[in-house]
Amino acid sequence: MRSFAFRMRSGVIAAGMLFAGSFQMMSASPAGAAAPLQCQISMQIIMKVVPLTEKVEYTVSTGGGSCFADGSGTYVANILSGTGKSKGFGPGDACPSNETRNFSLDLTVALTSTSTGLVRTVTETFDAPGVAAVPGTTAVTVTSPGKTDGAGQLSYRIFHQCPPGGENSAMFAGVIAN
Repeated sequence: MRSFAFRMRSGVIAAGMLFAGSFQMMSASPAGAAAPLQCQISMQIIMKVVPLTEKVEYTVSTGGGSCFADGSGTYVANILSGTGKSKGFGPGDACPSNETRNFSLDLTVALTSTSTGLVRTVTETFDAPGVAAVPGTTAVTVTSPGKTDGAGQLSYRIFHQCPPGGENSAMFAGVIAN
């Protein structure tokens, strides 16, 4: 009987600690804020160098992936549009400059719930201020007006080849502003 009472008390203490931990985790987000949304999104980004300047413009031609972890299930992500800019692009084969500065990419993404079929559209801005490691993989912040910020990694032209060589493929892995 003594063993049973000890196990029961241990279980009650563990349950209380779990409840307190859960309460602490729930209160970590600001009131009314949505839970983080973890995403992996692949896309095709076409870059264009503006002649006689170091300005580079980006257009997302297609893209999609999946997102999860907000407590509402999984979402299919479909990029509806995207444009961006940077000062320079390099280093790499046939790249217009030796470095990329102030990389920014604005995306409009449709998120379709796999459980309900409901679609919501979000606008996200991926920023890598200062010198960015693209071509290659760089850390980005992800913002959207009125939402909790996110962050992640953006990989683009990882083999350091600029047009006409290389691939237009890009990949984002991280948390979007939600």
